[in-house]
Amino acid sequence: HGGLFIATANLLGLGSRLHVRFTLPGHGELEAEVEVRWLRAFDEQTSGLRPGMGVKFVDLSQKAFEAITAFVAERKPIFHPD
Repeated sequence: HGGLFIATANLLGLGSRLHVRFTLPGHGELEAEVEVRWLRAFDEQTSGLRPGMGVKFVDLSQKAFEAITAFVAERKPIFHPD
């Protein structure tokens, strides 16, 4: 519940901040300010893994926090080997 993975080939630099809008099933559209914390570029050896960025929430409304907390509690965990 601390952040998101954004699947994209358009990677930003570490520490970059951006405003994101996303939808959680059953919770509607949410918005947050995030900071890029880690990157995964395309690599032919790990072509099964999507390129993208791990972002941390840095400004999140109480409504968004509660929706994310509820979504995480309802959802089965997933595992992506790195």
